[in-house]
Amino acid sequence: MLDVPQSISVVTRERLDDQAQRSMADVLRYVPGTTVGQGEGNRDQITLRGQNTSADFFLDGVRDDVQYYRSLYNIERVEILKGPFALIFGRGGSGGIINRVQKTPTADGLAVRGSVSANTFGAWDLAADINAPISDNAAFRLNATYESLDNHRDFFGGERYAINPYLAVDMGPWKLGLSYEYVNDDRVTDRGVPSIATLTGQPNRPITGYRDTFFGTPGVNRAGLEAHIVKARLDGELTETLNWSTTLLYGDYDKYYTNVYPNGPATGRPERWRCSAILTLPGVRTLSPRQIWSGMWI
Repeated sequence: MLDVPQSISVVTRERLDDQAQRSMADVLRYVPGTTVGQGEGNRDQITLRGQNTSADFFLDGVRDDVQYYRSLYNIERVEILKGPFALIFGRGGSGGIINRVQKTPTADGLAVRGSVSANTFGAWDLAADINAPISDNAAFRLNATYESLDNHRDFFGGERYAINPYLAVDMGPWKLGLSYEYVNDDRVTDRGVPSIATLTGQPNRPITGYRDTFFGTPGVNRAGLEAHIVKARLDGELTETLNWSTTLLYGDYDKYYTNVYPNGPATGRPERWRCSAILTLPGVRTLSPRQIWSGMWI
């Protein structure tokens, strides 16, 4: 890690595997100064040093601010930088950023790794990681995953699958990396349980006794994402003291979500709740370039 004027927490791949972490919420739950939000059941939502955000996410240093659930199957480590960061990453919130560092091919030889996990709610997932040298100066890596989603809430379910081929070429003083990722995520949107003030003038609190109850309509509360993410990175040495690094990311994200959610108890019927509905059909295409000059003059 380079010296930066910020507090940094790094979650390594070893820790991700040791604690069976599968989501950004799993990672950030153990990082000081961060709080995981509900995200309306369709996206990563965090609070960094008191600043709520769903946009301060990066992938290998380039902005990844589309609202969706990010997977960790192809991630080498997660970096959490706390505090203002305009001088390092440009525009963004003052609480900090979350940067995912992608797995890259290596020339260390053929390596095949797989994992299977399950929990007591019925969720399970498969993941595969294959690294293979192609020649003396090129290597290929393939990561893939499939997840069957479930939790303690009635009617919740879904699936997510993704694949990420990555090619790396060593051209002497220059190194080129080309990555393509496909993600498909379809799930019921679980927004948790509603909150209500127990006494007049008191702050709202989640209602009790309904831990497993699904507040919504299973056939309507849905969220889906299909994403195509292409990334190219070029690193090289211009002189003995001057390096060049360029990363270009193109993402095509097709997302929808619909929600029926409670917004308050029915008048005179505290055991019943009024409901509201939301329908969004956003489609996002993003182009995120990043260039870095680094060097030292004496």
